[in-house]
Amino acid sequence: MDFIQTICSVLGIFLAWLIPEKIKWDDNYANLVSLYQSYDFAIAVQGITEFFAIDCESKVENIKFQYKKRFLSEIYGMKNIDKNKDVELKDVISKLNGDNETCMLQMDADKTLHFQRRLLSQFYWNLDECLKSVFIRKKTVLKDFTKGEANLIRILYLINKAIDEDEILYKDISCEEKVSQKNAKGINKSLARLYSVLKNTKRYIGE
Repeated sequence: MDFIQTICSVLGIFLAWLIPEKIKWDDNYANLVSLYQSYDFAIAVQGITEFFAIDCESKVENIKFQYKKRFLSEIYGMKNIDKNKDVELKDVISKLNGDNETCMLQMDADKTLHFQRRLLSQFYWNLDECLKSVFIRKKTVLKDFTKGEANLIRILYLINKAIDEDEILYKDISCEEKVSQKNAKGINKSLARLYSVLKNTKRYIGE
């Protein structure tokens, strides 16, 4: 009898943990799907896609310079960046002159490539977490997402890689610090894993 009571107690504790945890993951995934269908997400996808197709002329080798050019223009107001003359961190700090208001300019997050990239990178990082979770699992993600996402994830991966190689391109959204040393490698590991899963799946929802 004592053994049965012990088993029941353990089972009760396990269920007390399992049910809220399952609800939490279901809510997280539902929020991701809702964000995926939102206006902000659509604008961010359009911004990243047009950046690669137009600014970079669909060439991977152009990503690093073109992203830096857009970043310095949209975040710091630095125009006419010369491709043959590398802008260094000291140049950006000199531009700011210690005034944090300078870095805010009149940025519109919907139209700023840096914020669009951050929104999408964070989204796909969270989606990868769901992919690994026993409560959501790969089957659920593959039901709702297709190989069409893989191309976008690849562009994000390449942009993040370029960011990771240039200290100027680290930027805190709060703008409380001029340059924030936040590494993009962690998110890129998730993007690479998610890309490997989605690149060979169905092309459209419902296939």
